[in-house]
Amino acid sequence: MKPTAISLIALCLLCPICPAEPSAADAKRQAIRNLLEVQGASKNATRMLDMMIASLKRSNPNVDAKFWVAFRKKIDPNDLIELIIPIYEKHFTVEDIHQVTAFYKSPVGRKFVSLQPQIMQESIAAGQRWGAQIAQQVMQELQQQQ
Repeated sequence: MKPTAISLIALCLLCPICPAEPSAADAKRQAIRNLLEVQGASKNATRMLDMMIASLKRSNPNVDAKFWVAFRKKIDPNDLIELIIPIYEKHFTVEDIHQVTAFYKSPVGRKFVSLQPQIMQESIAAGQRWGAQIAQQVMQELQQQQ
């Protein structure tokens, strides 16, 4: 073999050891994954999945508990994360993602993440009260028009 062939073989053998530089798109996707992690998206997806399954259990009381356990094991909340990444890619630059990530890593950002479930619960309750008030107004005004 010629020295060039030996060099080519050596280069091919070393390639797996020296990983390729990630593309800009790959780097952006990884930055988004990091952001979603510090936002607690995976925990929230797991919480949402468990709430959906609990609701399905209540509406299907005759289904064996083993089914729900087996079904839950099949579902990976990270699948939702992978569906969300392209949405962030479309709306934010990688620099935007880095800045938002820095916020979520700050003390106030961590506080925001820790309070988000409580804030969402209270916001949903407020929205339900607001909707009930609007429905009551509509009914009153409809009755007055009759």
